[in-house]
Amino acid sequence: MLNNLRKRDRYEMYYLSQVEQGKKRDGVYALGQYIPMSVDKARRVIDQIRGRSY
Repeated sequence: MLNNLRKRDRYEMYYLSQVEQGKKRDGVYALGQYIPMSVDKARRVIDQIRGRSY
């Protein structure tokens, strides 16, 4: 059953199961697909959000 799900859906199911078991970890998960920008530019933006210098 899990093999038929998209990667994001599998991750969400795993995350929710961890929350139910009390093993929630702090963090953020984001998914971006088909974004019309270069990989290098996206990395620069993400690094700025993280507070790193580029």
